[in-house]
Amino acid sequence: PCNHVIKKGFSIFTQNVTKYFPEDKRLGQMGIESYVGIPLKSSTSETIGLLCIFSRQELEIPHRLKEYMEIVSAKIVSELERENEEEKRLVLENQLRRAQKMEAIGTLAGGIAHDFNNILFPILGHAEMLLEDLPPNTPAQSGARKILSSALRAKDLVQQILTFSRKEKYD
Repeated sequence: PCNHVIKKGFSIFTQNVTKYFPEDKRLGQMGIESYVGIPLKSSTSETIGLLCIFSRQELEIPHRLKEYMEIVSAKIVSELERENEEEKRLVLENQLRRAQKMEAIGTLAGGIAHDFNNILFPILGHAEMLLEDLPPNTPAQSGARKILSSALRAKDLVQQILTFSRKEKYD
């Protein structure tokens, strides 16, 4: 009977529903005598479910049953769509929060990188001057080369951090 509702819309079988759907053994097993069903249509007219009433007794159809079922199905669809929109809103809020956190991390990383650049500038400058002033192949010149090499690696790291922080600001 549910497939019938999907194909035909509102359906009523007041008695002997198993006679109309003999292939559905569950109706007989559960002792179902009557059935009323209406599709749940989304705001885009897509069938998203069914509102069905199964009964073990014959139904006397109340006046305006179809109207009542349409009202109830509209309320159900409205609530389902509201919950769906609420879920979407929560997902978007979480994405926004993550983006704001990443932006804050990017800003912080940029600030720290600029501070490190300010610290590295005199280290690099003095290490280069030391290398020029120290005699070649001496332990002092070897130490100055190590200072310069480490400062250049730190400069590259700072550049990577600045690249990250700029990317986060524009993503």
